[in-house]
Amino acid sequence: LQQQAEQLREEASRDPLTGVLNRRAFMLTLERHLQAHAASGQPLGLIMADIDRFKSFNDEYGHLLGDQVLRIVGKRLREASKEGITAYRLGGEEFAILVPNRALALTRQMAESLRRIIERMSILDRKSGRRIDHITASFGVGEYSGQETGDSLVERTDKLLYKAKELGRNRVMPLPS
Repeated sequence: LQQQAEQLREEASRDPLTGVLNRRAFMLTLERHLQAHAASGQPLGLIMADIDRFKSFNDEYGHLLGDQVLRIVGKRLREASKEGITAYRLGGEEFAILVPNRALALTRQMAESLRRIIERMSILDRKSGRRIDHITASFGVGEYSGQETGDSLVERTDKLLYKAKELGRNRVMPLPS
């Protein structure tokens, strides 16, 4: 019974399409990290990512291929999730990555690395035989200030993500100093 309960908890916190953790798990983990930050003062980075022009991509190639893109992006984010770094699907084509114990500059470098990985992705559309290789994502990167709520950290980082989109997509904000 204990093993079944643990399996149900795991299933309830995982996005079935991408295999990354879901929004519910994100909110719970974010609160735990904020409490840990209060005790230790260690930095907590947040990366918000959004697949660029996903709706038009879905419209052009179909939802099955769109799901394939989400699965592959999820896989790349899971592969980057190590040493306490955790990826989440917040909904649709939006993802979040919690990056504990790393300064903003390192979190930004990680986002830039993920941006390049996604930019190099190539998917074969089996229906048409065409290769799709113009998948990009935009990123916002924030660091917990110690003086804000989890919601305000998410909102601030999300604004940076939308700034990246406004400036032409396929980029990481803020720009390096």
